[in-house]
Amino acid sequence: MHADRGSALAFEGLTLALVAMTIRERSRESTIPRWLDRVRDQLREEQRNCPPIKQMAAESGVHPTYLATSFQRHFGVSIGEFIRSQRIEQAKAVLAQSDEPLGSVAIQLGFSDQSHFCRAFKGQTGQTPREYRRLFGISSKISKNLGSVL
Repeated sequence: MHADRGSALAFEGLTLALVAMTIRERSRESTIPRWLDRVRDQLREEQRNCPPIKQMAAESGVHPTYLATSFQRHFGVSIGEFIRSQRIEQAKAVLAQSDEPLGSVAIQLGFSDQSHFCRAFKGQTGQTPREYRRLFGISSKISKNLGSVL
């Protein structure tokens, strides 16, 4: 094959065509199906009593394995990790706004017990629930305000 004046132009055209195909393919993959959005919304709403994956898959009209792999691919976390993350975010708000015992917070948010809750909380935040409450809770805010008044 011999290079001529048109070779560079042909090469550039082919390169642009490949880039366009790659972009199209990625945008197809990144578009979240409506049924999967509904599953995510359901998980957000029903954090404490999430339905089993088989039930969500049946309601969505997909196989449970397809649901799990699609969720992981589109959202970057498993369904279990997503639920745990949502519960921990809710726990942060409860810990910052109340002095409710940790065991009660754990059960209220759907954890099996206080120990499970504490491990999950520390795994996600790097702090224990007590440390978090000490830093961000109501009593710490009150004592800081009293300290500045006195």
